Amino acid sequence: MDSKWKTIMIIFIIHGLLETQAGSASPRDDGTSDQDLCDAGWTRNGNACYQLVESTVNYTTALDACRNLNDYGDLASVADQDESNFTLALLRCTFDTNYYWIGFNDLDEEGTWAWTDGSVSSYTNWYSGEPSGGSDHCGVLRRSSDGTWYDAGCSSTYGYICKYPLNTISCAEWKRKGYTSNGYYTIDPDGRNNGVDPYRVHCDMTTDASTGITTFEHQEANRSLVTGAEVAFSFVRNITYGDKSVDQVATGADISGECYQYIKYECHHSHLTGYTAWYDRDGKLKNYWGGATVDSGQCACGISGSCTNGHPCNCDTNDNTWREDSGYLTDKTSLPVTEMRFGDTGSTSEYGYYTLGPLYCKGDESFLVTGRTDFMFIKERHLSGYNNAVLSSITVEECATACVSASSFICRSFDYTPSLSKCHLSGENDLTVDPSSDPVHHLFVRIMDRIEDPFTGE
Repeated sequence: MDSKWKTIMIIFIIHGLLETQAGSASPRDDGTSDQDLCDAGWTRNGNACYQLVESTVNYTTALDACRNLNDYGDLASVADQDESNFTLALLRCTFDTNYYWIGFNDLDEEGTWAWTDGSVSSYTNWYSGEPSGGSDHCGVLRRSSDGTWYDAGCSSTYGYICKYPLNTISCAEWKRKGYTSNGYYTIDPDGRNNGVDPYRVHCDMTTDASTGITTFEHQEANRSLVTGAEVAFSFVRNITYGDKSVDQVATGADISGECYQYIKYECHHSHLTGYTAWYDRDGKLKNYWGGATVDSGQCACGISGSCTNGHPCNCDTNDNTWREDSGYLTDKTSLPVTEMRFGDTGSTSEYGYYTLGPLYCKGDESFLVTGRTDFMFIKERHLSGYNNAVLSSITVEECATACVSASSFICRSFDYTPSLSKCHLSGENDLTVDPSSDPVHHLFVRIMDRIEDPFTGE
């Protein structure tokens, strides 16, 4: 079968199996093609991308192959039943191979099984009587009714399943990881398995040398005419940001250090105040314009005292001279702009033009920035009651350092409370304990070192 058609068939079969499989969760539909979020040839499930390879090789060859396919690729780890259901669905799409390597092995210590990608989870799906021990040290997933695991000799040859995570929260974090080229990247601002789904954005990595800039474009990018609408707020334009929901864009803004969106109204005999407005992420009318103070009821010139004839906005002069009110909206808690409305353009001499720029967000909130790339952020979550150590009067950077250097236990995560400058170190993570929701706490999960050479000494 042609590889192109086999890939297409796999995608359709996986979605069908996941939707009908008893007790399993169907893929979340965020309106974005899963294939756009993952690299070509990979299939998305939740916050990770997967590729099944039917060519049969030994364990170490499979591990090397996965790591060569993607910078963050590895043999697949399986964290819970939903992920197990998904990997089983992948296997059911195959035609020639019944067994596939996964990243589980006990090569370091007999009976102590660990994932090659460094992840830690309490979930297992061993077949009855497995693992059998002896010389079988590498985990294999069998195509079966329940997708159970077996241990096998690592020199055996099977197919394999590769995986890489979608856990980067922003363009700024991508840049910290060393990616400096402009282009489209996948981000998940509130962290894995939490809140909004991952999505694809354009990252400007060159304009600001210190950070990456996330760009949210919309369908109203062109300068557009307003006419034939006399009644206040009767000319309506809804703003959509491609295939991203307002919640996805708003979450991207929330975790950013700063955001800005340019807005302009060019007017000819058309009032602005009382006739024209923009609406925030919650659909609420805002009474100020770009460049003005939040909720001031003015435009930029009103703040500076430079408006024509002392009006709150230049356009309020309402005469036959072309005038303009413009500037940047910078209150990121209100952004993105979701709607614009205009009026006072009913007569032949009354008209205007509006312009709304993309939303740009740069950097990260100070409480997110650890200066490290070995922690994954999960917004407004914490591990209640699982604290091995409590540290006060500490920055998030210092807390991350304390977690990595902990010697009396293996620190796998920490909760941080910005308002108290306090953190709780824990030997658990979000895959071993269900996090609790709380807007004042934020969870940082340590990305453990993956096994670089599991065959050392073999």
